[in-house]
Amino acid sequence: MKMKKKTTVKKKKSKASRSKKQKNLCDGCPAICCHDLAMMIEKPKTFGDIDTVSWYLHFDTVSIFIRSKKWYLLIKGKCIYLSDDYKCTIYQDRPDRCRRHHPDECERHGHYHDVVISTPDELLDYLGKKNPLKMKFPKPPHKAKARKIACL
Repeated sequence: MKMKKKTTVKKKKSKASRSKKQKNLCDGCPAICCHDLAMMIEKPKTFGDIDTVSWYLHFDTVSIFIRSKKWYLLIKGKCIYLSDDYKCTIYQDRPDRCRRHHPDECERHGHYHDVVISTPDELLDYLGKKNPLKMKFPKPPHKAKARKIACL
């Protein structure tokens, strides 16, 4: 007598149950996801890259964070459509990026950043620690002085 294998079928969660879970995760949250703009950037590899990232860090509203070996530029701020009670005033028409946000991956619910870099010195310290040769980064070349051109 042959026995049939018992197969389990995973049921896909309905939008309603996902939405209910999402609302529970967001209860009492000060809309962390609607504050600060994070954009993925390349890890700086050349002096020019390091100089550019260092320049970003001259601004007090900017920091860099690294998560799972990926680098992000973080700009502090607040969405202009966030109300005083932390609700989205354009919720039905919100951008796709907002729709794709997963509250269970939010920094409110656990470890989010592996490293946070807030100043140019912290950047150089971090890169120095990650550099096994402890190589010093070269200084940028000095630009030749502009020659005065006599006007006729």
